[in-house]
Amino acid sequence: MICAICGTSGASRVATKGTLCQPCAASTPRKVSRVRFDLVYWGRKYAEVPEGTRRDFYRDYRASSSTLKDYIDTTTHNIFDLC
Repeated sequence: MICAICGTSGASRVATKGTLCQPCAASTPRKVSRVRFDLVYWGRKYAEVPEGTRRDFYRDYRASSSTLKDYIDTTTHNIFDLC
């Protein structure tokens, strides 16, 4: 299988983290569930965000080596720069 973070082959399924190689599995924090992600990332109005958008962001989060807080900081900081 292919590692979801670095793309190397020889990865295996790691519960709560996804399909990762050994080095990525060692450095990647546990991932939250899709429900928890939607509530924290999108807030109370998550149902107003199109399903495809929510799904894509969750997939991107799962394929990152970030905690949920770090992922939110990384993906939303440019929004505030526009204001």
